[in-house]
Amino acid sequence: MKFAGIDIGSNAMRLLIGEVLEMNNKVHVGKLSLVRLPVRLGSDVFDSGYISPEKEIDFINGIEAFRIIMNIHQVEGYKAYATSAMRNAINGNEIVKKTFERTGIDIEIIDGDKEGETILSTFHLLTLDPNKPYLYIDVGGGSTEISLLINGKSEINHSFNVGTVRLLSGKIPEGEWDAMLSWTDKVSEKYKPEFAIGTGGNINKLIKLCCQNNEMVLNVELMRNLAEEMMDMTIQERMQKWDLRSDRADVIVHAAQIYLNVLEHVGISSIIVPKLGLADGIIYNLYKNAIEVTG
Repeated sequence: MKFAGIDIGSNAMRLLIGEVLEMNNKVHVGKLSLVRLPVRLGSDVFDSGYISPEKEIDFINGIEAFRIIMNIHQVEGYKAYATSAMRNAINGNEIVKKTFERTGIDIEIIDGDKEGETILSTFHLLTLDPNKPYLYIDVGGGSTEISLLINGKSEINHSFNVGTVRLLSGKIPEGEWDAMLSWTDKVSEKYKPEFAIGTGGNINKLIKLCCQNNEMVLNVELMRNLAEEMMDMTIQERMQKWDLRSDRADVIVHAAQIYLNVLEHVGISSIIVPKLGLADGIIYNLYKNAIEVTG
């Protein structure tokens, strides 16, 4: 069964086409196609509160391209979720309406709780000990979702307006850093997680740069060393040394800063990076719903 997930973030918009297979009661999502467009809605929204006419055109054209790709793949269903930038944009709902009129693609603007819940649903695709508590951290362009997982479910969670594009543009709300670390402190004191799980495009790239053997666990010290090396370089130097896109090279150090602040604050020395995200969660949930309907 083929499904599509559209993730409209603050830094980029992504289309994932996945084929879902189930064998021996184990679900596997095979990634057939991943298209990423660096529209960066957050650069407008976190500065002015609006998505500019230029970004609006790029956005609607991007969704139209996604529609064509989904048609070619003949997907059985899709969902399109927009996160921090779109939900903070004064003209977000207006653009969603225009996009539907032009493309027929229905976009849902979701809150931080639903964003985290959708990503967390992919926990069941991983081979982790369900009895241990995990601190889950998802860093995006506009927000960071943090949850405490027990038995694969969120015991407690919170979304903070701390993100890579916000950091890049100096638009973190006053007191938000302290609020995030204070909340994480309280959760860690109560549940004492020894392990963390990280999702997001930047942590996926960080582990790839730090670990050469397709590993799933990233040592915090290795991430710190890499981040410090990157901070001493220009964006162009990062692009050249690590073969990074420009829209990754400018925010990756900010992503590392967010992960490191949280992990080092609570004393967790490594983070599991499953390379799953919002689009994976969308596809997994579409599959579950389809199975329930067919009986």
